Amino acid sequence: MSRTFILLALTLTLAACATTQAADKHLAPPSQAATDYYPLASGWGWAYDLERDGQTVLAVFSVTGNNGQTATLLNAGESIIYEVLPEGIARRDGGLMGDFLLKNPVVLGTRWTVFSGEAQITMVGKSVTLGTEVYTNCLVVEETRKDPTRITRTTYAQGVGPIEIEMQVQDPATKAFATTAHARLRGVTKPETGATEK
Repeated sequence: MSRTFILLALTLTLAACATTQAADKHLAPPSQAATDYYPLASGWGWAYDLERDGQTVLAVFSVTGNNGQTATLLNAGESIIYEVLPEGIARRDGGLMGDFLLKNPVVLGTRWTVFSGEAQITMVGKSVTLGTEVYTNCLVVEETRKDPTRITRTTYAQGVGPIEIEMQVQDPATKAFATTAHARLRGVTKPETGATEK
């Protein structure tokens, strides 16, 4: 599987959630707005440990511009453009709008069509621990596509962005799924502070 295909799959699914300490007792209710799970203001940035082919590489994404309707991210010198619409957040393919990453309202069971498949919000209000960090009010989007048959699960944390992305591809002969790429958030940069959190 090509590096471009895997990075594209990772790009299609970056996310948003607030970091909290286990001692926090007063948690805000989950938001139903896509932009709260994928904050795309200029200055946001995410670094991921991406495992593939038995190796781990660093994948870094940063928001370099946002005019209120489109946001531009930079990854390894390539620009990725997202449309921020009342319906949710969508990728731009050339001059055309592509698949939605997230659709409003962000609630359990929301479904939408993607190229060669379907996406669905399969979990909401989830807590996820990555290393020493605990992320609350997370949601999971599952994209199922064909040719090849594959499933991409993206976990978004409210107020942070995508924190975990896993792609599984089905073996046509055995029908079994195998993980071909797995990305975990290493750190996030927030525009209001410019500081990187780990």
